[in-house]
Amino acid sequence: MTRVSSWIFLLVYSFTSFGCFGGAEGPELAEVHGKVVNSSEPVINATVIFLPDSLNAAPAVGVTNEEGWYELRYRGQKMGVPIGPCQVQIQVGGKPVSPDLPTAPPLTYTVSEKQNIVIGNNSFSFDLATLGKPSM
Repeated sequence: MTRVSSWIFLLVYSFTSFGCFGGAEGPELAEVHGKVVNSSEPVINATVIFLPDSLNAAPAVGVTNEEGWYELRYRGQKMGVPIGPCQVQIQVGGKPVSPDLPTAPPLTYTVSEKQNIVIGNNSFSFDLATLGKPSM
């Protein structure tokens, strides 16, 4: 093995062995749930996305139910969101209503203040009417 390839192997081994990419277990998670409304009316089938500031963590995603409630999952498997500050986006629409109709892109609302996820149970509710104009 050449000197350069030895250093590359050592570097890759160090990152994967010592968890520099979130490790096998991933980042520490905390439960997050809440409600999405639009002027007090529940928003159904909205996609709620929490985007962690950490480069070692993936987004957590959830979909609102008939009453506007959501719970977030990390990588689609574990309940929760990585601990720390997160940018929040809420996407409305963009889901096919019928196979015969074209799908419009979702409207994306961005919450202006980051939400800080702490150890334990976190609850965040959002009113689309107060979030300003959505982007496409």
